[in-house]
Amino acid sequence: RQRQMCIRDSNLLLNAGEIAQWEGSNKVEKRHAKEAISKLERIILSDKIREMERKRKNELKVLKCIAELGKKQRVDTGSLVDYLKLKKIKFSRRSLANYINYLEREGLIETRFIKKGRGRSRCYEADFFPKKRLKF
Repeated sequence: RQRQMCIRDSNLLLNAGEIAQWEGSNKVEKRHAKEAISKLERIILSDKIREMERKRKNELKVLKCIAELGKKQRVDTGSLVDYLKLKKIKFSRRSLANYINYLEREGLIETRFIKKGRGRSRCYEADFFPKKRLKF
């Protein structure tokens, strides 16, 4: 694990140096490092989605539905189930919960609990640009 972090950090520094060189700068500045971090995050995200296209097609369908529905309204479990029925995609609630938990573990969606009526409901947001940035 520590070795992987060391490799990631050295790759970040190398990418920041390349960005600085392309801009004609003699020093690697903070903005070069931030740009390298954002490029790395996009690469990681695209790799996760590419892997899901091969192995996890149902999770990818759920992610796509959350992203589509999230543009129109706040996405909670009930509205997601209704939207899936509208799109004629059949999942049991248990399977849907498992898919959502997987997407949350992978960092592709963000889940919040909100008070709704007598109980609480989970709200989902497609998290393509994560708020938890890599620190350097």
